[in-house]
Amino acid sequence: MDSMQQLIEINKSIIQKFFNHCSPKNLFILLLEGLKDEYSLNLLLDADILEQSIRVLDCIESDPEIAKMINSILNIMCDIEYDFIHNRNYIIILLKKYFELMDRGYYVINNIKDTLYLFSVLGIEKSCLIYKVIKCYSEKRCVEIFSKLGFDLEGLNFQINKKLLLLMERDQKLSNRFGLIFHFYLMTEKDYIENIKIAGEYFKLYHSHMMACADWGFSSERRYEDYVKDGIISKEENNIFVEIGDLYYDCMDEKKISGSEELEEKDIDKDLEELFEKIEVVSARFAIRIKAKDVQDLLKKFFYGKSLFEAAFHLPDHS
Repeated sequence: MDSMQQLIEINKSIIQKFFNHCSPKNLFILLLEGLKDEYSLNLLLDADILEQSIRVLDCIESDPEIAKMINSILNIMCDIEYDFIHNRNYIIILLKKYFELMDRGYYVINNIKDTLYLFSVLGIEKSCLIYKVIKCYSEKRCVEIFSKLGFDLEGLNFQINKKLLLLMERDQKLSNRFGLIFHFYLMTEKDYIENIKIAGEYFKLYHSHMMACADWGFSSERRYEDYVKDGIISKEENNIFVEIGDLYYDCMDEKKISGSEELEEKDIDKDLEELFEKIEVVSARFAIRIKAKDVQDLLKKFFYGKSLFEAAFHLPDHS
């Protein structure tokens, strides 16, 4: 046994004595505050020591603290690659205790999302988790939980309320629609583009206009008709997405855009890798192009005088 392994074994022995003699309150503080984010301490834990921590749960009266404790234990189990196949009983004990919290009405969405996900990683069937959520919570809360977890409700061995399925479908459509329209807005809103250094701090996904442009997929060659078919956007909205996309791709040819003389002249290689290296030039040309009256009229036609959020959170009439 090398010196590092000897040190680990000695420290494990110390932790074992701590588990045997410390008060439940102190043990709770150790687990909750110390172990979850300390990789070095996680290395010192083995399954035998970790399983003893479960006894602490019966000594805690606060539901939020119990929920945090269970989440901490599950995180550590994942970190040490806990053998849940041969030690399933301990996972079941934790699952039952967490289900008891849900039965009592505990609802902190981030903890529920993270904890149910950890249970699924550690071998609990998703259908079991889905069934419990449906049994304990309102349809609105079920939609919120399932949306954040990304659980698929298809192919389950029990029947799900049709209204819940419709709410889930609508939530997914709105999520997709918001992503499309928000992306479109960031790509075309001239005040946002002009103040990108300030505004970009609030929008990490597209922190630059270049990123918003480079990630836009709509054009005459790629119309994404499935969005129309699925009732996420209307045919007219799709046509405008395509028209704006074509304007953007036209900016790859400096001869097709007036005003490009405002920019530092750079040759854009037709090779795709070279194109993306210089994509900032293209997006800058596009920023000039969208100031034109015909493009602004097109954008006004898209929003019909609605705010970004009003447009984003209303599905097309035909859906």
